[in-house]
Amino acid sequence: MTAKKSILLSLLVLLFTLSNTSIYASNRVSFASFPVPVLIQNSQKGTFIDIVREACSRLNIKPDILIYPPKRSFKYFSEKKTQAFFPAIPFHLREQFVLTTPFHYKRAFAFTRKGTKAITTVSELKGKRVGLTTGFSYPPNIVNDSDITVDFTAFFQSSLKKLQAGRIDCFIGDPDITLNAMKELNLSLSYDLANPIYEEPVFIAFHRTPEGIALADNFSKAISKMLEDGTIHKIKSDLQPISSRPPILTKKVVESN
Repeated sequence: MTAKKSILLSLLVLLFTLSNTSIYASNRVSFASFPVPVLIQNSQKGTFIDIVREACSRLNIKPDILIYPPKRSFKYFSEKKTQAFFPAIPFHLREQFVLTTPFHYKRAFAFTRKGTKAITTVSELKGKRVGLTTGFSYPPNIVNDSDITVDFTAFFQSSLKKLQAGRIDCFIGDPDITLNAMKELNLSLSYDLANPIYEEPVFIAFHRTPEGIALADNFSKAISKMLEDGTIHKIKSDLQPISSRPPILTKKVVESN
């Protein structure tokens, strides 16, 4: 190695070390997020909130979790008004962002009227009116398929009422949120919790800067430890068993790019 290259390498190592040190000098990290029933109830309560706060605790970081409507939360993050964003899924991926190890797998299931055959594949949605929820992201092979008629409502309960009334053919939803909504409405529907219609990994996203890359690396290590020692499984203990499992589909995880 030439003297010039050696000096350049030393400078790069020093720059990375200083940027990594600056992360912990402030001891605070700001996160943008959005409300998700059960998973993110507010900045202090929810399954995902507990996971992020535990990771921060292990890294001696004080989190500032800012809750906005879904589109605004990602906009604030993309404008670098916060250092991090969660829950980030493939739909949110951009080259300028760096991601942690997945801490969850989002699984969606098709719910149909009682007495009908449960739908377990996207291809079975063709020709049907499918209820979706505003603010939630869905893979393009559902929302962009001209053979599938999508019907958005603001709340899970609204779509379930439409389903019960026969105004849509099925509803795509998270098992924990949907089953809670069914209980509230006293509805009985057909579904198959052994076969998600799709699944996507869930991450914490950071900006692709020296600081963001260092943070993503440290949070990945913390999340990996939490997966290994059972902490994440324990935090998810109130969720449906299917929600706590690692990837289960034999096909490729849906990537909503």
